[in-house]
Formats: sequence, C-alpha cells, structure tokens
Amino acid sequence: MVADREVLSLAEMIAVLRTACGRPPRGFAVPPPLIAGLLRAAGRTASWDQIGGALVVDPGKLLATGWQPSADTRAGLATMMRAHTSAAMT
Repeated sequence: MVADREVLSLAEMIAVLRTACGRPPRGFAVPPPLIAGLLRAAGRTASWDQIGGALVVDPGKLLATGWQPSADTRAGLATMMRAHTSAAMT
C-alpha cells in the first residue's frame, strides 16, 4: 500500500477539495452510527463497510526503501481538483 506521511480525515480531504474550488471549507458532522443505520435500512450495508472503516496504512516499509511521494496529500488533492474544475469549464 502506498500512503502519505500525513493522515487526513475524510472531512479534511473534502475541505481541501472545496478550498481548491474557491469554496469555503465548511461542512457538518454526521454521527457514523446514523450513516451506518441509514445505509443498512437502504440495503447498502456493503457501502458502509467500504467507507466506514479505517483507511490508514503504515507507509514505513515503503519509506524505508527510499521512496518519497512527489507531492504531499493536501497539495496533490488541491491540484487534482483545480485540474478537474478547469476541465469541466471547457
């Protein structure tokens, strides 16, 4: 698994993406049990299994080989969103 040194929450990732689009990074918290319950009621338990778990891996072994990411996570997300936004406008 490839991972960045910095761990970002989903909320932090969304804030970076919104900021890159020129929008305020605001959001609101929804308790995970509420999301899990709604998805379960809709018959989408597998969806919660995919998004509700920990998405963090240890990059220690990869970093020990000398590999370094070409960009930090926040900068990479922002660059991706700006490219997507400019492509959508053309």
